[in-house]
Amino acid sequence: MCLAHPATTASTASTASNPVAVDAISMPLATCQGSTTRLRRKLWELEGRMHCPVIGTCLTNIELRNLANKHGNGHGKGRSDYWLHTFFVTNCQHKNPLALATFKFLERKYSATVRQFASAKSSEDLRQLWQQALDRGETAAALWATVSHGQCNEQLQEQAYETIHMLSHQIGAGQQADLKRLVIAEAELKQLKTESQQQHKKLQQQLLDKDQQLQALKTQLEQLQLANLQLQQAPQVECDEIEPLRQQNQQLQQRFEDSQSALQRTAEQRDHWQMTALTHQRKLDKIRAQHDQDMRTLEAAFGTRASASGCSDCGSADCTSCPDLCTNKVLLVGGLHRMVEQYRAVVERSNGQFSHHDGGKEDSRARLESMLAAADVIICAVDCVSHDAYYKLKRFCKQQNKRHIFMESSSLSSFASTVNTLAVKLEQESSAA
Repeated sequence: MCLAHPATTASTASTASNPVAVDAISMPLATCQGSTTRLRRKLWELEGRMHCPVIGTCLTNIELRNLANKHGNGHGKGRSDYWLHTFFVTNCQHKNPLALATFKFLERKYSATVRQFASAKSSEDLRQLWQQALDRGETAAALWATVSHGQCNEQLQEQAYETIHMLSHQIGAGQQADLKRLVIAEAELKQLKTESQQQHKKLQQQLLDKDQQLQALKTQLEQLQLANLQLQQAPQVECDEIEPLRQQNQQLQQRFEDSQSALQRTAEQRDHWQMTALTHQRKLDKIRAQHDQDMRTLEAAFGTRASASGCSDCGSADCTSCPDLCTNKVLLVGGLHRMVEQYRAVVERSNGQFSHHDGGKEDSRARLESMLAAADVIICAVDCVSHDAYYKLKRFCKQQNKRHIFMESSSLSSFASTVNTLAVKLEQESSAA
């Protein structure tokens, strides 16, 4: 039979100052006695402090609310996300219907990763699988598959806890800057839509005017053809009347040829405007696709990496989870001018110094060599740089043995990935030294 499980003394003390948390903790679900030792740990068999990172990282707020409404006596209705998180952390420490339903949901959600981690025969094998999953960005799945594995020892559990803790700090540190860039990107997209609508309206009006001109010329041509036919069918007239008719016929023929030429020119001009409209539409589609990619990069910072400590800012000067450029001077040659501030934010948040040269579009080409000499690392966006700047950069880096990276795309996601890879190499070199 299931019995009500009272809140522990430590949990009550930690939530005494928060009335919402007290409500969540004061209503634990019924718990069931007894459990057997298995190769995998159940949710309620985890160490007490691991419930917070597991619930916060592996389950979204929507999933928690659905589980609470279905298996938690309807407690998910009208409650805040924090209350719901505390409610699950408290009640999943013991076996009860809610903890059992949550455990089954986690097993289904991350079944593929759990099966993959099942191959680990030792804690070292499990640690390697955990690190590989982190490198792929599969943080939530790796956390559940690791801490619930039978080979997860105290050292690996501590490592997982610290990793999730520091990831939450990194997200808090960059949240405000990412929100600002998101607002700027949305404003730019709105402006582009307005300009596109205005241009489309202008082109539509021009096409309408040309169609009206074309219709008028067709009407005039039909009239000329009818008059010419009437002249050809007219009865024979006196000889002194033939010459004026011949001259009139020649004039009509010339007007007919002029009308045909004007009609041809109008048709060509209409085709030109249609091609222009199609070109503008393709450019707009490309800009929208690039914007969507940048939006996904910015929103990636608000992904499923929930906070394990409740912190919103990283105050540690020796944070080891954030990318570290070791104060190196990073020069970006080329790239999109409207994205310079976003590029700068990525480098400076990674403990680097940022400078930019547009590859000769507006910046002086003579200034490029001095900037190349001053930089520690040079990144070149090959899709948005002049040929002259590209070859000058390549020759200089080869002669001076300067570290340089050629980036295929000027998108923010590509630049962020390049900076992250660079930071990893610098850290590896620093460790080797």
